[in-house]
Amino acid sequence: MSVYITREMIRDAASAARGESVATLTRRLARMVVRQVQRRRAIAQLRAMDDDQLRDIGIERSQIRQAVSGFTDRDLGLPRADEQRSTAPHGTTGGLAA
Repeated sequence: MSVYITREMIRDAASAARGESVATLTRRLARMVVRQVQRRRAIAQLRAMDDDQLRDIGIERSQIRQAVSGFTDRDLGLPRADEQRSTAPHGTTGGLAA
């Protein structure tokens, strides 16, 4: 599975990190990449379900992408950004491994 870092992702990370360190910008960008990977995994898992299973959880096959786009970081299994920084030992990604 490949993930592309788009100009939009870089722009969003840079604007959110204005006045902050390069490390903060890098963390924000890495989090965006991991978020995208998790969304793609969720889409793949939902696409693997049959129509009856999808109906049981209240979505139709044509709604999978839209449903996943509404997932929060918590829904995607990502730690909160402040937890990530405070619990990660120096030199690790703090749960950002894909």
